[in-house]
Amino acid sequence: MTESRKPTLRDVARLVGVSEQTVSNVLNNRPNVRPEMRERVLKGAVALNYRVNKLARSLKTSQSTLIALIFPSVTNPIYAEAADVVSRAAMRRGYSIVLANSGREPRIETQLVETALDHRVAGILLSSIDPTGGSGRRAVAGDVPCIQLLNRDPVWTGEYFGANNVLGARDAVAWLIAQGHRKIGHLRGLVSFVAEERLRGHRDALTGAGLAYDPTLVAPGQFSRAGGGEACAVLLDRHPDMTALFCASDLMAYGALDELSRRGLSAPKDLSVVGFDDTSFSSLAAISLTTVQFDIEGLASAAVDRLIARIEDRVPAGAEPVTEIFECRLVQRGSTAPPSSPRRMD
Repeated sequence: MTESRKPTLRDVARLVGVSEQTVSNVLNNRPNVRPEMRERVLKGAVALNYRVNKLARSLKTSQSTLIALIFPSVTNPIYAEAADVVSRAAMRRGYSIVLANSGREPRIETQLVETALDHRVAGILLSSIDPTGGSGRRAVAGDVPCIQLLNRDPVWTGEYFGANNVLGARDAVAWLIAQGHRKIGHLRGLVSFVAEERLRGHRDALTGAGLAYDPTLVAPGQFSRAGGGEACAVLLDRHPDMTALFCASDLMAYGALDELSRRGLSAPKDLSVVGFDDTSFSSLAAISLTTVQFDIEGLASAAVDRLIARIEDRVPAGAEPVTEIFECRLVQRGSTAPPSSPRRMD
C-alpha cells in the first residue's frame, strides 16, 4: 500500500486475516462479534490508521454513533469530570461524544439540541437548566433518545440520572448542627432543579433539629467561584455572627473561602464551610473542603449505558422511563470545626 493511498476496509481485513464483513461488523459496533475478535480488528484498524467516514455511514444506514452531551458549564469541575466519564464509557461501546456548553442560557440550550438533531446524532445526554423544559421537549419531538443527568428541567418526565441532592444537603447541615452550629447560612445556586433540591435539604435539616429556617441566611449566586464569593459577602455583611456556611457546590465554596481570606478570616477558625460535589480540587491540602460526595463515575456511566440501550432498541417499547438516584455521603475535611467564640467585627 502506497503512502498516498488511504487504507481501506479490505486492507484491515487482510492485515487481521478475517473477512471484510467481520471488519464491517466491528466498525459498525454490531453485537455478533466475539470480544477477542473485536479487539484484533480494532488493533488492526489502529495500526493502519484506518478512519471510518462516519457521516457517510450514517447517511447510508440511517444509523449514527454520535452522542451529543450538553452541559450548562464546562468550567465547572463536576461537569468536566462527568464529561470525561461519558466520553470513556461511550468510546468503549463504539460511540463518540460531541460536547456542547450552553453557558447556563436556556435559549442556547435549546439551540444546541436543535443543532444536535440537525447533525443526526444517535442520542442526547442533557443537563438542563431550562425552567420551561423547552430543550427537553425539542429533543423528544426530534424522536431521538434523550436522558437528562446531574440537573434536569422541572417538567421533564423522561429518564433521569442524578444525585440524592436533598438527602446529601440535609446530612451536611445536620452534621454542622451536631457540631454545635446554630446560625448556618446557605449559598444557593440560581434557580434550577438541583439548587431547589439542595435548598430543600438545608431547610429540612434545620426544621428537623427544631431550628427556625431564616430566609435572610440564604443568598443566591451563580454556580461559580465568583458567584460564591459574592453571595458569601452578602451573608457576612448581613449576619456577621454566622458560624457555618453550606454551599450548593464546591465552586461556590471556593468563592466563599476567597471572600473569607479577603476579609482576613479563615475556615474553620472563623467560619465552617461545606460544599457539594467533592470535585477533585476539594481534597487538596490547601483547600481541604468538607463536602458532599456522590458516585459521579457510576452515575455518568449508567446514563451512557441506558442511552445506548435505547439507541440500540434494547429497551422494550412502552417501558416506563427510568429514574436512577445515586446516594451521597459527607466527606469531612479541614474546613469545618465546632464553632469558636464570637468574632469581633471592628
